[in-house]
Amino acid sequence: KDDKGNEGSSVIDVDYGHNRMIHVGSTLIAYEGLKNYQDVFSKHTNINDQNHAVPILNTMYQNFKNDWSGDSKVVMIRSQLGMPVAVFAGKNVSIHKSDMKKSTQFVIDGHRLFVYRADYTVYPVSSLKK
Repeated sequence: KDDKGNEGSSVIDVDYGHNRMIHVGSTLIAYEGLKNYQDVFSKHTNINDQNHAVPILNTMYQNFKNDWSGDSKVVMIRSQLGMPVAVFAGKNVSIHKSDMKKSTQFVIDGHRLFVYRADYTVYPVSSLKK
């Protein structure tokens, strides 16, 4: 970033241990201590939720719950081309903005997940049919 906070490059330097990885342009997912369920789940998802809600109250409730406790959720991540890349699930999942453009951070059961330049959908586990 320059002195005004503007990003001058889309290159990401990822330092881990004594190593550095350089990444630019495509989808990047970084995680540790999480299981990627991509190969386990089928390509189809059925959602079952017949409950009605008041939108403004629901938004306030969901935001508060995300900030304080998280919820049991499934995070499905796709590349920019729409191809499934990863699926993560947890009993306590919260979503957080990132200071880096085009990225999102998740905390899943105490483990961090960083997603850069990817599409994702987050489903409450309670709305998924077996």
